[in-house]
Amino acid sequence: DSTIQYIVNVSNDCFSDTAIVNININPLPLANAGPDQTIYRNTSATLDASGTGDFIWYPATNLSNPYSEITVASPLETTSYLLIVTDANGCINYDTVKVEVIGNTLLLLPTAFSPNGDGVNDVFRISKWLNIEKLESFNIYNRWGELVFNTLDIDAGWDGTYKNYPQPTSSFDWVVKAKDYDGNIIIKSGIVTLIR
Repeated sequence: DSTIQYIVNVSNDCFSDTAIVNININPLPLANAGPDQTIYRNTSATLDASGTGDFIWYPATNLSNPYSEITVASPLETTSYLLIVTDANGCINYDTVKVEVIGNTLLLLPTAFSPNGDGVNDVFRISKWLNIEKLESFNIYNRWGELVFNTLDIDAGWDGTYKNYPQPTSSFDWVVKAKDYDGNIIIKSGIVTLIR
């Protein structure tokens, strides 16, 4: 466990000889994966390691860069990441960090939007979501119950037109149906005001 010198003496009736071998023990490289973290699903944690040598994170899935000292982890389930540090002597050391993922389901939509082309609040869309695996439907209805917009793309939004005509200032009903990563069906509805 430390640098040592071994001496071997060999002798018989004819001769005697001595051999010396030095065993140098290099210290293991420093490997610190940082403290455990807790995040909400669909958010991320910054893994900030410290050490001396080359870094590899494992598993590499859901990491921005598995070969960097600092990487961003976005796991969907609680994951323990192994940090492997290799120094110039080929010595290897390890450390782990656990990213606990909490399934907090969230769907946020604004209450008004103004599609006037000024680049600010021109599109009505789901502004923030957490723990959503799949959007089942996003429907918007006018006051007569006509479907003026629908999509299955959680990033898509309504520009305030219906059949290529800009809709007037009015209130519109919306309904979102989604499935979360825990298998639950989430249905949320509300009213949005289109302002011209």
